[in-house]
Amino acid sequence: MLLSGTTFTMLVVLAGCGFGGDGPAGNPGGAATAVSISNNAFTPSSVTIAAGATVRWTWVSGAANHNVTFDDGPASFTQNNGTFSRTFADAGTYGYQCTIHGPAMSGTVVVQ
Repeated sequence: MLLSGTTFTMLVVLAGCGFGGDGPAGNPGGAATAVSISNNAFTPSSVTIAAGATVRWTWVSGAANHNVTFDDGPASFTQNNGTFSRTFADAGTYGYQCTIHGPAMSGTVVVQ
């Protein structure tokens, strides 16, 4: 089967974007890595992902007020339900905590 130049270009672009399904959690073209927030803890407290991947924090039903706050800027609202997501473009280790509970409720995202 022959493909026109436009069709071939579209297939190459879509393939390069990770179009067409969920890959592993650390895959930039895949689903977000999940962290639950409940019982004054982030579970898991440490995750390792690929550069360009996303982490999604989810407040578990009945959770107290918490937030997700990074030293380098972005933070969630203080809330007791919902989600917060962040995409990590650059390799490194990113520490975060709930500012209500301090270091006792903290975690890390390792980006490779």
